[in-house]
Amino acid sequence: MKKLVLIFSVLFGLCEMSNAQFELTPVSDWMTVSSTKDFKISYTYADCRIPSEGLFAEYILLRLENLSKETVEVTWYNDTYYDGECTNCDHESRDRLRRLVLAPGEVREGRCKVGLNEGLRIHRKWLDLQGYPVLDKAVMTEVSVNSLEK
Repeated sequence: MKKLVLIFSVLFGLCEMSNAQFELTPVSDWMTVSSTKDFKISYTYADCRIPSEGLFAEYILLRLENLSKETVEVTWYNDTYYDGECTNCDHESRDRLRRLVLAPGEVREGRCKVGLNEGLRIHRKWLDLQGYPVLDKAVMTEVSVNSLEK
């Protein structure tokens, strides 16, 4: 089984954090992968089984937490690799930039719910189908957290 890796290239305001690489082993609780005093990024795995919607997939769910007392805008790209090939690394060809506004203390997390994804859910594999590629690397790049307070 290929190792699944999540790499963060994180910018918080004007402070740049060095790149960090995390081996993503399946977890059932939220695992923090990047944290400052003002912001935290976590992930978990979820088997999403919604028979009424025909959804049977494993996802990596992301959680973004605004720990500050200011409203912030968070932007980033999710780059996904299946069989060693990046399926969406050309940030110029399509609107792939993810953007969320978080109020002070607000937490936003990915869910199994069918519908709008907001970039907080990354497809890993189909649970009931064989012969389809499995995610072997996810890269969250160009993460930027900026205060909207003036």
